[in-house]
Amino acid sequence: MPSRREVYVLDKWKKQRILMKDSKASSHIPQTCLFEWKPLYDYLDQYQDVYVKPIVGSGGRGIIRISRVGEDQYRLQAGTNQKHLHGQDELKRKLQKRLKGKGTFMLQQGIDLLRVEGKPVDFRALLLKPEKKWEYMGVMGKQAAKDKMVTNHCQGGKALTLSQSLKRSGMDEILRYKQVKEDMKKLALAVARTISEHYPHVRQLGLDLALDKQGMLWVLEANTKPGFKLFQKHNDRTLYPRIYRAIRSIRNQYPFDHSFRR
Repeated sequence: MPSRREVYVLDKWKKQRILMKDSKASSHIPQTCLFEWKPLYDYLDQYQDVYVKPIVGSGGRGIIRISRVGEDQYRLQAGTNQKHLHGQDELKRKLQKRLKGKGTFMLQQGIDLLRVEGKPVDFRALLLKPEKKWEYMGVMGKQAAKDKMVTNHCQGGKALTLSQSLKRSGMDEILRYKQVKEDMKKLALAVARTISEHYPHVRQLGLDLALDKQGMLWVLEANTKPGFKLFQKHNDRTLYPRIYRAIRSIRNQYPFDHSFRR
């Protein structure tokens, strides 16, 4: 019987490293590394936005965004709280205060996400392995709440279908819905198979995918105990009951798992 740690791989950095080394997935992975000060400054030289993420956590909690807003000028955002900072010394002081005693963090390149009503949107692809093969269940969009930088449902994120996301963002003028849908499915299944090679007991995956404004597809994160409530809003009304039954079947096989988070 696998242990909880083998079934639910919580360390985001371990999963990200695996995907960065994979030939099929690596070109879709934002530049990511463990948090250190020099890489942070290097990232800020390269990218408009940089995210500081706890390597263990869920629901978008603890994520900080740092943006370059001018010559040696930065904006630090945590939740809806934003601070304008002058110079690297002030940035370091403020960030140290926020990170102190809160575990290990990693840095990730910010992606210029497509937006609906001015709010960022990313996507949750859900894959399950109730038997021997991964099954791609589908994808839903997540629109961030007002003034939020994360799209998580638990932080007020709004569920959108893929079709709604493309149309309302205007991206349907340059991207074909059917092609995007198929590309997401292929990439998600490739990621699931790669994760399985390293963690064979993982049987649930919620992949946070993103489309940037040029139409490039990215894998932001892989979650091994995903929530799935937003799939209640999917156009296929038979999908949510099928997901519920499959996840219940999977989790009932683990005697240590008495939780059931939708």
